[in-house]
Amino acid sequence: MISEGEYLAPLVQDKSEAVASEHIYSDTTQIVEHGHCIFDTLWSKSIPAEERIKQILDGAVPRETKIVNNQDDIMKHIIHLSEVSSGLSVVSNHGRTKLTYNSFLELFMKILEKQRRGETKGIRWIMRIEKDSVNVVKKFLRLGVEIRHVKNLAPINFAVSKHGLIATVEEMNGEGIVQNLLASNEGPYIKHFSSMFEQLWKEGIDARYRIKDIEEKVGIAEIEIIRNPVDSIARSWDMVRSARKEVNIMFSSTNALKRQIEMGALSLLKKASERQNVGVRILLPSSDKSDQLIEQTRSNVPKIDIRTVSTSLETKITIILVDSKKCLILELKDDKQNISYDAVGLSTYSISPTIISSYLAVFESFWRQAELFEKMKEVEKLQKDFINMAAHELRNPIQPIIGFSELLYPKIVNQEQRRLLDEVILNARRLERLAIIMLDVTRIENNSLVLTKEIADIG
Repeated sequence: MISEGEYLAPLVQDKSEAVASEHIYSDTTQIVEHGHCIFDTLWSKSIPAEERIKQILDGAVPRETKIVNNQDDIMKHIIHLSEVSSGLSVVSNHGRTKLTYNSFLELFMKILEKQRRGETKGIRWIMRIEKDSVNVVKKFLRLGVEIRHVKNLAPINFAVSKHGLIATVEEMNGEGIVQNLLASNEGPYIKHFSSMFEQLWKEGIDARYRIKDIEEKVGIAEIEIIRNPVDSIARSWDMVRSARKEVNIMFSSTNALKRQIEMGALSLLKKASERQNVGVRILLPSSDKSDQLIEQTRSNVPKIDIRTVSTSLETKITIILVDSKKCLILELKDDKQNISYDAVGLSTYSISPTIISSYLAVFESFWRQAELFEKMKEVEKLQKDFINMAAHELRNPIQPIIGFSELLYPKIVNQEQRRLLDEVILNARRLERLAIIMLDVTRIENNSLVLTKEIADIG
């Protein structure tokens, strides 16, 4: 007891005594103030008696979050969460699977037994499954635990249910119980970790499929989503630097190549082509700027092989393939931007052999299309040159034939000879019209045709 000027406390030596036989009394200012300080501290951390009575009557548990570092208390919290949970969601690295099987199997069995009776939702477990943990994971699967594999887990291990949460950031290597544990039954913590678990669960791979891939030595399709354009561009440059055999790039547009040239990509490609004879192939959509960019690229990177494809085959993605082992797909968000960081959207990076081989097949198909496109342009040029030459070669001798035939016509008296000369003049006129048409076609293709407009009466 304490008043404004006095302090009184019982001195209990025997706990069996109902009333203390001795007391400590003091009216010293320092002791009274110290007693007031202790009382105020305890009062600030307390709850009203009515609230505590209601909690006891309702069977409610006080809401609290605390760090537990006593081994016995840590075990109590783990056991308590397992016993009161209607369903347990666990995230941990594979280093704890064996320890869990050896130390907490009985707790898991109780939850799973309740699940079989329809009393709980069972256990869901997210972990990274590797070759050394396959056997233990199989044991948990046979017991009825739902398990999914996630490659990249956050550096925190936790178990959460609607009644509580336990978590630790200690690295769990299977050697023993953790030294520190965060325990909470407060709503915001439970909601946050439950949401984190559900997101990981959606992204996870069923443990049975993961185990099958491991046993059959099938590489899992590793895909990384890169949302930051700065990281995407940096990753693409790192890929080119790491190339040892070949670099294949299909640009989404000529502006995409132009933006990379301005960032210094030609120097990067030159170093790659000169290092260990790395082959560099580039595909570029054809445009009015492509010839200039190709000339600039070839002058700076002599060993590069670059082709153009028809604009009808233009895509909205840039594909980068390195050594048939790495693949980066960059989305073209806005081609009008002057900087690559502003033009690039979402990107995906993969080392999956299946995905890489698929995109490599796409690249090779476009590469062959580009070869055909180049040949087609050569054929078109030859065709234009031939038409232009033929038109001029026809026109030059036609004019003298028509002129001399018309001069000769009045001098011929024989009707049969005149008839033959009429045929010569008629067919010469036809050749003249054909030459004019061929020249007009050439002018149309060269955008040099001049139309003569006249007013005509069609009434």
